[in-house]
Amino acid sequence: MVILDDILLAPLRGVLWIARQIHAAVEEESLDERSVHRELLENELALEEARLDRATYEERATELLARLRAIKLRQKAEADAALAGGGGRGGAAPPAGAGAGCINPLPVPD
Repeated sequence: MVILDDILLAPLRGVLWIARQIHAAVEEESLDERSVHRELLENELALEEARLDRATYEERATELLARLRAIKLRQKAEADAALAGGGGRGGAAPPAGAGAGCINPLPVPD
């Protein structure tokens, strides 16, 4: 009976696994600053090459900048949460962006 259940449910498990992989890839892409920067550059290039009119360019740029701000806010929130809940992290480095705004204690060569 268990073997029959495994055989009947295998296609469903495969589809669920694929859906999870797609979801993870889409989420990673949507949270990747590099992809947003790339899209901003592509948008600028399209305007320069007259493939976009000014209104469309500005609309896309506004959306992309809003997405970039959302990514930065989420990263900051995750860093803050990690700092607040990660008191026993040992010598681990702080999350990316956690030290932004700190003064560099090393001298800058002339």
